[in-house]
Amino acid sequence: MEYVLIAAVVVVLAVLYAARVSGKARVWVIRIRAGVPFLVKGKISRTAVAELAEVLQRHGVRRGAIYGLNRRGAVTLGFSRGIPANCRQALRNVWSMHAR
Repeated sequence: MEYVLIAAVVVVLAVLYAARVSGKARVWVIRIRAGVPFLVKGKISRTAVAELAEVLQRHGVRRGAIYGLNRRGAVTLGFSRGIPANCRQALRNVWSMHAR
């Protein structure tokens, strides 16, 4: 019984650590609610947000999130499960025009 408790504590600590580490890698976060994207963390141009919003609308995305992730000095995109695969590629194509 003690081992189960210790294992559960270790798992919880590992999950909390992973969430904290992954959160630091996020340069910006856009949340989509009722089909409307909102920038909730970081800075990104209004033009980029508007163009990403057009893609989301075209694909009918109502909920989800898009993350700008710092990967070796370049910002790449990450997505929540609510963003379909074909929409993800279209978003990457738009982002490639705005990434610096």
